[in-house]
Amino acid sequence: MGNMLWKHHSKVLASVILMAVGFCMAGFGLQENDRLAKGYGFDWEAFNRLYNSMEATAVSTSAGLFKQYGRDVDNRLPLAPPDPRLPIHVGLNRSTFLNVDRFPRRLLDRLVPVEREINGRIYIAYPVTVREDSKSRERILAAADGRTIAKMAALKGYDPYWLAREKLALYKVNESVKRNGKLLLKKDAWLKAIYDPARVISHFDLVTEEAALVIAAEATVAAQEPELEEPRLMQAMSSGPDELCVVSCSHSEGAVRFSVNVPDGTGNIDIFATTDLMSPGWVFAAEGLIAQGNRVDWASDGTAEYAFYRIADQADSDGDNLSDAAENWVYTTDPALADTDGDGMPDGWEIDNGLEPSDHSDGGIDSDGDGASNYEEYIQGRNPNAGAVEDQFLTLEVATPFDPEVY
Repeated sequence: MGNMLWKHHSKVLASVILMAVGFCMAGFGLQENDRLAKGYGFDWEAFNRLYNSMEATAVSTSAGLFKQYGRDVDNRLPLAPPDPRLPIHVGLNRSTFLNVDRFPRRLLDRLVPVEREINGRIYIAYPVTVREDSKSRERILAAADGRTIAKMAALKGYDPYWLAREKLALYKVNESVKRNGKLLLKKDAWLKAIYDPARVISHFDLVTEEAALVIAAEATVAAQEPELEEPRLMQAMSSGPDELCVVSCSHSEGAVRFSVNVPDGTGNIDIFATTDLMSPGWVFAAEGLIAQGNRVDWASDGTAEYAFYRIADQADSDGDNLSDAAENWVYTTDPALADTDGDGMPDGWEIDNGLEPSDHSDGGIDSDGDGASNYEEYIQGRNPNAGAVEDQFLTLEVATPFDPEVY
């Protein structure tokens, strides 16, 4: 494989056009491309920027890929889905310029070539993945056939749970949580599982100079066409039958439409949305969607100019009638504890009745002024916002089978 790469790299193609200003591209009949005949011309300046950016980030050693993996972890781990069983795939089919002249020959020999296609043009890529071993904390570079190409030992003092510790610190601010040592231990274990860097798998399509020229040229042509840009998946999950994941995404009549693969036994799923990833402002976009033949198809209402989406099942680990995903993303309560603030009222009941599940003090408040605290109303199975007991049953006392206002 290494010999083929070296030979392929040094081969001079007759269709390569050298430009006086210093950039070049693999023509492969580009001037005859019928899309260019639409009158858009070809934006050589944009092509030059794109190709140069690829060249500037070329990898010459495995260390460059390990370094990019670290950036992927930093960028994507804060957005981790709340199910630690799900891997986080980053950069599927991400084209990465391979500096063949400097990349170690012994590593080149282990790469596996795969055909890729862009706008009908075929080129060769050499897919690799980088992940972190959950036990040794080594970072492992593997070829497309799964064989290990290189490893990098964890640096001295490396803390894989730095993000989990930051998240746990936020919960320690709550006095009721701080006093509950068992809760802190459970929360610590939960966060370490969710924010473990070993969940992240980075994908790279290593490409030679000739393939990079084709990719840059076709990307430049596509950018000039006045078509609606398709929505992008920030976290692409592999689409195996046993994983909850988005398998397709598209625009249609101003709305975003996507299909979700739902494994057997998953149950209903919820969809969450936000327009600001920097704030905890996730809301329900859809609740209780039922799969039809392991597939859920859903479309947004088209009112938002842009949005980010998350998908999760309705697993409820603590039985408080709030899903784990909703507790993590919407309500910021503890998915492993039915009563996050320890006031005697379950989180789900507090949410349903307009109370704050992270505020221990609201259990002693009389929200409706009927003489009973919110906690007492919960114990008695009453509505804490409905007034006196007799008022809660007033409608039933005056209703008759002939009252059209009631029936």
